[in-house]
Amino acid sequence: MLIFLIGGLATLVNAENRNLPGGILVNASPTFSDVPYDHWAYVYIQGIYNAGLSTGYPDGTYRPGKPVTRAEMAVFLQRGIGGSSFTPPAIDGSHPFIDISGHWAEAWIEELFDTGMSSGYPGGTYRPEHHVTRAEIAIFLLRAKHGYTYSPPDPTGGAFTDITNHWAEAWIEQLASEGIATGYPDGSFKPDITVTRAEMAVFLVETFNLPTPPLPTPTPTPEPIPISGPCPYTVALPGEEQQIKTLINDARVSEGLSPLYTGIRLVNIAREHGSDMTCHGTYGHNSTDGTRAWERIGDAMYGDQNWCYQNCCCGEIFYGGGDYLTPEIVFDWWMNHEPDDPNQDWNIHKRTILGQYYNRIGVGVAYYEHNGVIRKFYTVDFCRR
Repeated sequence: MLIFLIGGLATLVNAENRNLPGGILVNASPTFSDVPYDHWAYVYIQGIYNAGLSTGYPDGTYRPGKPVTRAEMAVFLQRGIGGSSFTPPAIDGSHPFIDISGHWAEAWIEELFDTGMSSGYPGGTYRPEHHVTRAEIAIFLLRAKHGYTYSPPDPTGGAFTDITNHWAEAWIEQLASEGIATGYPDGSFKPDITVTRAEMAVFLVETFNLPTPPLPTPTPTPEPIPISGPCPYTVALPGEEQQIKTLINDARVSEGLSPLYTGIRLVNIAREHGSDMTCHGTYGHNSTDGTRAWERIGDAMYGDQNWCYQNCCCGEIFYGGGDYLTPEIVFDWWMNHEPDDPNQDWNIHKRTILGQYYNRIGVGVAYYEHNGVIRKFYTVDFCRR
C-alpha cells in the first residue's frame, strides 16, 4: 500500500496489480471539444457533422479557426453534392495535376477535375495545401450548387464595399443574393482573406440547405445548498461542483480513461470537509476532529474507517482561497502546477485526477461568508466502489 500526502492531496494506491475494468458513461457535452455551445458557429458546425460532411479530427476537435485547404475543400464540396456516403472513384490518372500524386485527397481532387469543378492553376498544379480565399470559395460554392457550367449574372454593384472591380465581384454578389454569405458588419466581404473551417461550415449549410440543430436549453445555475454541520455560514455551490466534475471527466476521457460516477456520500463528505476548512480557516486533509481523508472516505462508503488502508483505492485533492477562484482556475492549478519538491517529476494532483482505478467521485465546493470574510474551498474525493 502506497500512501501519498503532498501539498493539498492525499491519495492511496494499492501496489498490487489488479484487473479493474470501468464502465463508460455517455458524456453530455458538445460533439467537438473546441466548439462549445456558445461558439458563434456551433449550430453550423454541428449541422455539417450531423449531415456527415465532417467528422473533425481524431483528437475530438474541429479546429474552427484553422484555414481551409484546397484539398479539404474538395472533400467538403463533393460530400455536400453527393451526400455523406459519397466516395470518389478510384484514381485513374485522368487529372493533369503534377502536385497531388500520393496526396491523401488525390481521388477527391481528381473527381473535382473530372466533374469540371476545378482546372487548377497554370503549369498543371492544384496546390492542395494552399488556403482557399473567400473569393475563390464563392466560385466553388455556386458551381457546386448550380453545376460546373454555371456563370453568374453581371454585377450591379453595391453588395459589399470592397469588391468593386474585383475579379470575383460577380460571383461574390451572386453568393450574397442567394443568402449564402452576408459579409462583415462593416459592409465588407474581405474577398482575399482565407476561409476558416467555421466559415466553411456556414457556407456549406447555406449552400446545400442543411438543417441545423437547436441550441441546447441553458441549464439554470443551481441555488446554493446549506451544508450540514456546525458552521452556519457555509453553503455548497452545486453549479461549480458540476463544472469541476465535467472538467475532470473530460480530462480522463481525453486520456482514454473512464469517466467517474458521482457518489452522493462522497459529495457529502467533500462538502463537509470544505465547510470545516472554510469555517475554521484550516488547510489540510485532517478535519478539525482529527479524522483523516482516507478515514472519512472509508467510513462514508463502507462504514469502516480502515477500509482505505486495506483496499484500493481512495484519494482526495483540494484547493482553497477567496471568491476570485473559479472551477477553471482551480482545475488548471491541479493539472499544471509545478511540484513543491523540485526532485519530483510528476504532479500528484494530476495523477489523482487521472487515477485509473477510481470509478466514483464526490465534488464539494464550500462557500463561506461572514463578517466580511469570504473563503471558497474545492474538495474532490475519489474511490473505487
